[in-house]
Amino acid sequence: MTKNWNIIPANESDIPGLVELINDSYRGALSLKGWTSESHLLAGVRTTQDQLRELMVIPNASFFKYEEEFNKPLASVYLEIESDSLYLGMLTVNPELQGRGIGKALLDFAYHYGFIHQLTRVYISVLSPRIELIEWYERNGYIQTGERKEFLGDGKHYIPKVPLELIYMEKRIIYS
Repeated sequence: MTKNWNIIPANESDIPGLVELINDSYRGALSLKGWTSESHLLAGVRTTQDQLRELMVIPNASFFKYEEEFNKPLASVYLEIESDSLYLGMLTVNPELQGRGIGKALLDFAYHYGFIHQLTRVYISVLSPRIELIEWYERNGYIQTGERKEFLGDGKHYIPKVPLELIYMEKRIIYS
């Protein structure tokens, strides 16, 4: 039996919970309990309330969250339609819940979202040293596009501890 994941649109009232989830999961102490921490690669916070507020008002962009029983968000994903493509960003799962299929459910949700909007692909960017994450995306049908971009950070929120590149990956949307 397939689990019915409660993935729903996030709104402005969710921003404090999303900021806590995203920062804790990427670079906070909680991130060390999971396999997706980037705290060894970057200093600073992953996002702020102002940044999420700005993302939420971009045309054709949405945050979605996974929660149980209308509690705080336990996972989230940012999706933005760009021409014929869907950008997938900030895929976040509470590290204490990783390995339960929530991340895969969010990927499937994004693919379906792209499908219903008649897009040609879903694409992502991943920090180059995150081999385990790149391999996870590959196991879920994403391929590296060959596009790479130096990641310099912004000196405020994204402060690289080591030289970094973004690797771009995509999954083509198939219509039959």
